[in-house]
Amino acid sequence: MTYDFWMMASIMELVEYPDETSDDYIAHPTLQTIMDVLEIQVPIAEIYERYFGHPFIQDMF
Repeated sequence: MTYDFWMMASIMELVEYPDETSDDYIAHPTLQTIMDVLEIQVPIAEIYERYFGHPFIQDMF
């Protein structure tokens, strides 16, 4: 049996920066725990990179 559901979160809620001086990030630990419990896979890095790679977003920074 499969289930479909929607989740809404701001882009900055998807990741966490363990070291404030680095651009390296990880999936937000709480979100990762939820995904692990639900046994789902979400391409967080792909979503995050695509969002910040969008030309409109780059013009903002």
